Amino acid sequence: EAAARQQVPLLYGQGGPRVLGLDRCAAFRSRTAVARRRVAVAGLFNTGTNLLFQLLLKNCALDQAPMFQVPWGKHNPLHWRGRHWAPRGRG
Repeated sequence: EAAARQQVPLLYGQGGPRVLGLDRCAAFRSRTAVARRRVAVAGLFNTGTNLLFQLLLKNCALDQAPMFQVPWGKHNPLHWRGRHWAPRGRG
């Protein structure tokens, strides 16, 4: 069991969670109408994306319900953004 715990950083990285893009929030809010702002879940397989979606539903007071996945697909690579559309993701 101890050996398995030592392998976790090799699989998922070290240093805890990282939130990328916080420096761009103000610019996003200034150029995007409130009605077009949406919360959606994305992440690698086996990282808790379904749990995160359920937590958003149950714990967050949002103007609109969160989207189950980002438009390019919940588990797809970021570079697919703008080139691939998941079902019901366009719009």
